[in-house]
Amino acid sequence: MVRISRRTLLKAMAAVGALGCGNWLAACGEKSGPVVVMNELTYTPATLKIRVGDTVTWRNADSMAHTVTDDPAKARDEESASLPEGAEPWDSGTIEGGESWSRTFDVPGEYTYFCIPHELAGMVATLTVVG
Repeated sequence: MVRISRRTLLKAMAAVGALGCGNWLAACGEKSGPVVVMNELTYTPATLKIRVGDTVTWRNADSMAHTVTDDPAKARDEESASLPEGAEPWDSGTIEGGESWSRTFDVPGEYTYFCIPHELAGMVATLTVVG
C-alpha cells in the first residue's frame, strides 16, 4: 500500500489547479462541482473560473478554523474583498478543520474573497464567474 501525506496530496491538487483545471474534483470524476481547499493560510486554487449556476465547495483541510468571506464591510484591506455589481456580500461563518461550506454563484463577474482571521496573513483568493 502506498501512503501519501496530506501535504503531498494538497500540493498535487494545487498543481492540477495551476494547469488550468480549477475543478480538480470534476477532473477525477466527482460530480459535485469545484472544490477549494483551505490549508496553511491558503485557498487552493487561489484563482478559479466557473460558470453561472455552479456551486463551489470550500473544504478546510487545516487544523485552524477559516472563513470564506466576500463582504467589503468585514475586510481590513479594501483589496481583500470585491463583488460584481448586483452580487450580495457573503460570509461562511467559521469552518472548522474537516468541515466544508458551499455557495452557488448566479451573478457573473469577479469576486475577491478572504478569510477573516487570516486576511492580513494573505489568505485571499479570486473567483471569476462567466455567463
